[in-house]
Amino acid sequence: MYTLSHGLISDEWFKCTHLRMHFYQEILPLVRQNLDFDGLIITPKLSQAVWQVLEDTQKAKDNQLPNTGVDLYLERLLSSIFIQSSNYGTRVSNLLCLQNHHLTWQEKQQQGKHMGQIFSWSGHLQYK
Repeated sequence: MYTLSHGLISDEWFKCTHLRMHFYQEILPLVRQNLDFDGLIITPKLSQAVWQVLEDTQKAKDNQLPNTGVDLYLERLLSSIFIQSSNYGTRVSNLLCLQNHHLTWQEKQQQGKHMGQIFSWSGHLQYK
């Protein structure tokens, strides 16, 4: 699993390390439970676990913060998986699964009048 946050894919940002830990400990076991011969079945339990992980607001300790040149307050704010402040934050969260040419995509609105609503799309990919 790769994670990326405003840097190189090899950068070890707190939020990336934290997200991978959640993925391996909480999401991957649910994925394994929901595999069948046709691919991954996204159950409500799996979706809820993904949203819970993507809405994690735990911030890095100061010694875990990168030095990107912004002030300490902003580094702390940006260090969580889910960013929330009065003027900046996570707008949407996405769950994307691709297996055996079948794509399932869910997007959860995290702000505004549609906050909490989930848009879903599913279909088969065809290759020429």
